[in-house]
Amino acid sequence: MGTVRRNTAGTVRLTTAMQELEGMRTKVGWFDTARYEDGTAVAYVATIQEFGAPTQAIPARPFMRPTIIERQAEWKALMSSGSKAIAKGKRTALEVMTILGLQAEGDVRLTISTLTEPALSPLTIAVRAYMKEQGTPLGKLKGRRELGKVAKLLEQNKIDVSGVSTKPLVFSSLMLATLTSVVEKT
Repeated sequence: MGTVRRNTAGTVRLTTAMQELEGMRTKVGWFDTARYEDGTAVAYVATIQEFGAPTQAIPARPFMRPTIIERQAEWKALMSSGSKAIAKGKRTALEVMTILGLQAEGDVRLTISTLTEPALSPLTIAVRAYMKEQGTPLGKLKGRRELGKVAKLLEQNKIDVSGVSTKPLVFSSLMLATLTSVVEKT
């Protein structure tokens, strides 16, 4: 009958690696410090874009959920190879989880950058043109009155939308710029 050896160097490394990973998680998204010039949280705007706001006629433009569905097998493979690297002493748990976060962050950023549907409404494009023309910072339209003014200009064909980006989600690029990942230990 064979002998089972315990506490070999490999067993110790594996146990240590598992303990290091325990309670560790990677988060990808927008955190409290990410804010637009007017103080609006980027996470709030990202949530509206992800799920839509029917009462405000904003359609859903999901980018997180499709990325998770599309990339989860790659992320699992990355974690599998990372776990092996931890067990062999070639990487720390923090390094592996950071790499995972950076990969997921890049994948979400790519989805945002390539998303084109649903298309922006003519009013949204007109608002972009108006804000550009007026030098108005993003989100600084003064309520419904100013929005009504833009709608009227659009209706009268008195607003030039040429040269204005019709790409959803990237008007100010702040959503892309502030997307980040963090590793937490609970």
